[in-house]
Amino acid sequence: MHKLRHVSSKIRLVDDLSSQNEKENLAPFKHVDIFINQSNYDLVVSNRGDVPVFVSKPSLVRDSSSKCFIMLRRYRFKNNIYTRRTLDLIKEFKKHHILDDNEELNIIEQVLQSYSTNNTVSNYIEILIKYIIDLSDISEHERIYDRKTDLLISLYDSSCAHPHPFGKIGKGLDEYNDYITNKKGAGVFIEIVDNENIINSRYMFVANKIVEFPVIRNENKESGIYCTYLSHDQYGNINIDPVVLDFENGEKIGLYKNKEAAYAGGNTEETFKIAKLQLEKELLDSKSSLQQANEELERQKQETQKLKLVLDKNKHILDNKKLEKEERSLRINEEYENRSLERKEQHEIIKFIPAFLGGMITLFLFMKSTK
Repeated sequence: MHKLRHVSSKIRLVDDLSSQNEKENLAPFKHVDIFINQSNYDLVVSNRGDVPVFVSKPSLVRDSSSKCFIMLRRYRFKNNIYTRRTLDLIKEFKKHHILDDNEELNIIEQVLQSYSTNNTVSNYIEILIKYIIDLSDISEHERIYDRKTDLLISLYDSSCAHPHPFGKIGKGLDEYNDYITNKKGAGVFIEIVDNENIINSRYMFVANKIVEFPVIRNENKESGIYCTYLSHDQYGNINIDPVVLDFENGEKIGLYKNKEAAYAGGNTEETFKIAKLQLEKELLDSKSSLQQANEELERQKQETQKLKLVLDKNKHILDNKKLEKEERSLRINEEYENRSLERKEQHEIIKFIPAFLGGMITLFLFMKSTK
């Protein structure tokens, strides 16, 4: 069993159409779709490649009750070995897959089989299949997806292009599919993609609350506003309705550039009133904040003054203690010097006593000897 590998083909514009037409004439297979609008509306038709094609309403409507869209699908097979092998492949494919509802494949098989059985001599086998899509209620739903043609048909809106439900964008909605299947509810998912850093966040007023929608980068998507509506119908089927808007048309779904406009619902006069009230409120808040700041500043000044008084008092006490310490130190030094002087005087007296006594004794002996 071989695994499926996904690749990306190269794409380019063919300049030389004349040589390309010659190649097409020799090609074993050709497929062309032709769109015919028989409704009263301008339409947009999208395929899985998410290529929106504008199809205008007819300039002259013969039957006003006719509200349909016709697609003519033309096949051309070269009547050779390639066609016969194609028929064999269709038969083999149908053996392994139940395709009772694939009317187009059944018609192709029948025509090719008819040519093969009757041995019809022809260079090409032309098959033209006509699809008629009822658009009687498109004004109510705005978009219709036809399973057989795999086309998305929507009412023309110059500001909005709807992606094919199974195209590159539509297939990315599987996460929403799982969400709504599990939740059994409904919702709206909004994603704002800006890969060029053009805009800022958008705002919406929902359930009495302002909701901010941030802008993201997503290289897998084109820049724009992606709005996806999810719901269940009465039969339990899941409806996923994706809408892609350009940035300037976000207000159509209630997205605004600022909170004031979102709150006012885009009403310019109301927006001005709200902006004015908001400015007045901000002014009052600023005045109140300024008053509180002034009061806080005054309080800090008073606290600073109190602290200065305490510091001055403590400094005075320290100065007094220092002065007392210095005076006490001077007294101690003075007392020590006085005591030292007294000790020195006493020492001198003590040193003088022996000499004095010696002199007295000598004098006494001298006076005694003279008698």
